[in-house]
Amino acid sequence: PAFVLSTNLPLLFIQSAIYYVFPTFRFNFVWAVLFYNFGLAIFGILSIKYITHWTGIYGVFDSQTRGRCTVLDTEVPKITRSMIAAGFARSLVVVLLGGDYDRSLSFGFG
Repeated sequence: PAFVLSTNLPLLFIQSAIYYVFPTFRFNFVWAVLFYNFGLAIFGILSIKYITHWTGIYGVFDSQTRGRCTVLDTEVPKITRSMIAAGFARSLVVVLLGGDYDRSLSFGFG
């Protein structure tokens, strides 16, 4: 939970700061999609570094310790494109469903 919060809360703080400095500015659809997809990309990169660190320590991807993964090297680009498309679509749907762009940013649950 701490890793997820430390990588996602800055986005909310940046958006709050932008709304505070520029009170009449609100994220429209394009800004919201770009901003949060950028955040999702940063989260993905940091997640990969985090996972790589711990798998290196415990030898999860060490072929001497464990068998080779079943993904062929020729399929890696296809899987990568699929994961990027799924992440983009996820962010797009969240922005589309939650798109009340006239409201100010709220940290409340109500």
